[in-house]
Amino acid sequence: MFLAMVAFKYFFNERKERHWIHYIEKQLSSWGNIEAIEILVSILILLPIAALIPGHQYEILSAGIVGIVLFVVIHELSHHSPNRPRVPCSLALPCFYI
Repeated sequence: MFLAMVAFKYFFNERKERHWIHYIEKQLSSWGNIEAIEILVSILILLPIAALIPGHQYEILSAGIVGIVLFVVIHELSHHSPNRPRVPCSLALPCFYI
C-alpha cells in the first residue's frame, strides 16, 4: 500500500505539469484538489482485496493500514522538517532527510 500511496500522490497532484499518460493523468490530477484523496482510493482498493482472500483478511488489512500510516507519517515529517530542501523534489524519491 505504501508504494500505491506514492503513485496516487503523484497521479492526483494537480500542480504537476508533465504527464506521462496524458489523458489518464489529466483526469486524475483534476481530483487532486480533494484533501487526502489518495488515502480514500487506497482504502477503497484495500477493502475488496482483503475480502477476496479468505482466512487472511486481518493480515492484509493490517499490512495495508501500516503502509498507509507510514506514508502519511513520512509525508508529514518531510513537509514539516526544518531542514526541508528548497528545491522541488520528485515523488519518485522520498524527500525525507534525517
